[in-house]
Amino acid sequence: MKKFLSAMLASAMALSLASVGVFAAQEYDLAPVSTIPVVDADGEPYETADISYTAGSLTMENVTPNSTIYIPVYDGSSVYDGSSPYYAKDFRDSSLYRFRASKEENGSLVDSIEYVSQKNLGDYTGRPDWIKIVLNDSAMTSEEKFEGTVTFKARKSADAEDNLYTPSGVVSGDTITLDLNLWVNNQKVEGSDASVDTGDRIYFEPEKNETNVLVWGDDRAALEFDADDDGATFYARLSVKSDSNIYREYGDPANADLYFYDFVGNPTVPSTARATLTLGVPWEDDDNAPDPLGCYIYQVDEDGQLIDVTDQFTYSEDEEEIAGWSIRTRTLGSYVLSDVELDVEVAGSEESGSSQDDGDKVIPDTGRGGVPMI
Repeated sequence: MKKFLSAMLASAMALSLASVGVFAAQEYDLAPVSTIPVVDADGEPYETADISYTAGSLTMENVTPNSTIYIPVYDGSSVYDGSSPYYAKDFRDSSLYRFRASKEENGSLVDSIEYVSQKNLGDYTGRPDWIKIVLNDSAMTSEEKFEGTVTFKARKSADAEDNLYTPSGVVSGDTITLDLNLWVNNQKVEGSDASVDTGDRIYFEPEKNETNVLVWGDDRAALEFDADDDGATFYARLSVKSDSNIYREYGDPANADLYFYDFVGNPTVPSTARATLTLGVPWEDDDNAPDPLGCYIYQVDEDGQLIDVTDQFTYSEDEEEIAGWSIRTRTLGSYVLSDVELDVEVAGSEESGSSQDDGDKVIPDTGRGGVPMI
């Protein structure tokens, strides 16, 4: 079986299909003339990645989990001035070519690889074809390499009577391949004083033996802790996306406004003592804003149920890094803030797993069910 190696278009340097001569078994490394880069799901250039290629191989570094990659595929006539024997018009015809994608190393990093034909993305019109790669979400804190291969296999030999775009040298069983090498990891954030946006898929590398502060969003949450001498990294993504199931089960019956603080993966903070986590005030300071002292805080357990942990938090406007409700803890959980009381069970200190240190001052009962002021 004769094998043809090709290169797919990559970014501004660009990737494109290359081939091996039918009889000479020689690899062609042809220069593309198109400038469409590898793009993301919005059609924007995948700028976080360093992209390089050789004939039949694509390598991307700094690829992030839960992202989508589109690698453009072109017709040989437009890219190579007629020099290439392969055409996207043929690849999209399942009666001519069979598309197959294999995962060879760290396959769990990638959800799917498929061939998408004639799709406009972002500013790139003309309905080009694409190889679409969807990565799984991951709380990884160290880089891993995904290896895979994309293969186009000819189902039949070229026949002039069929009016195929592929030239007559192609025979049934011939293959065109592209090796994929993706270096995947979340973004690293480091230093003793750092800020990130909510939703960012990041991991935090604290400064050893120093006080570290990490703030999410526009004072949506803050973490302060004294790092130990190991300075271990931890996944530090904060999602503030609403949970429709919790709203339906708890919020709607009480006509409540709910605000979500989900520290994805419930990471453990590498601190010498319990860290201080502050849930920031999520609304604008106006006359219609809820009274912070009358709010309730709930922790989401592993079954998605809410547990009342209001009495484990203390509200202050200037005692901590940001204004909000604070708790001493080693593990960052998933919390829901409500402007009214919800119909849930009240948590004991051992149930929540994030109670105060032994010997800490007990937060007094205000008698109004809300969070006390200090």
